[in-house]
Amino acid sequence: MPTLPPVHKVLIPAAVLLLGGAATFLSVLGVSTAQQTRAHAQFTREADDLEAQVRRRLSQAQDGLQSLRAAHAMRERLSPEDLRLYVARRDMAVEFPGLRGFGMTRRVSRPETAAMEAEERAAGRVDFSIRTPGDLPQLYVIQTVEPAASNAGAAGYDAGSNPTARAAIEHAVASGMTTLSAPVKLQQDRQGGLGYVLYMPVYLGEPRSEDQRIAALDVVLHMKSPRAHPEIRALLRHGSSSIRRQAIAALTAAAD
Repeated sequence: MPTLPPVHKVLIPAAVLLLGGAATFLSVLGVSTAQQTRAHAQFTREADDLEAQVRRRLSQAQDGLQSLRAAHAMRERLSPEDLRLYVARRDMAVEFPGLRGFGMTRRVSRPETAAMEAEERAAGRVDFSIRTPGDLPQLYVIQTVEPAASNAGAAGYDAGSNPTARAAIEHAVASGMTTLSAPVKLQQDRQGGLGYVLYMPVYLGEPRSEDQRIAALDVVLHMKSPRAHPEIRALLRHGSSSIRRQAIAALTAAAD
């Protein structure tokens, strides 16, 4: 079973920076040792709770992707309509709170882009057009994202043209592991916001080696989470002043 990478590396970098920063801030203000100890303990509880909640959300996301992969195994290949029906039958707000949607990304060689556009348009997605600012020989094109209404603008984008997204996709494909990206710009976010993307590769057959997995790739399933995750927003809103300052600094640094 695929395993998630260490969440603290990408989703809650604040947990690393906050601890030392909060203690230093309190020391500079001349706060007593007892008060520092209480503040330290409070931060630790908040950070631990944040990490537990984020891990739970990621586990929920992975379960959703696993269900899609199982559907792929039964049907031999998933279509955008299959994904639309799958999402329509789920209560996204309850089952996957704070997550933006499910998507399908396909690897396409540059000479094959016109054929993919024609195939998608023939299937009824008449506005489908591949957008890529890069010039690499292989693209990772977002075929579809559901719910469509809240993810307009994502379909057709070459996620592989973003080095951060490409690194996560290629790691997932080569390793066979579900992989969480570092913060990336979400095409469907009109305000230019960043988010995290969880990628799960799906293969034809049962490849064993890295080379076999790369050759046998059919589709990369993904789920997107906005950077302004509810638990992170809660920490920024309700945490102590030093925690809020350090959280903002840490999250900003993670996006650079």
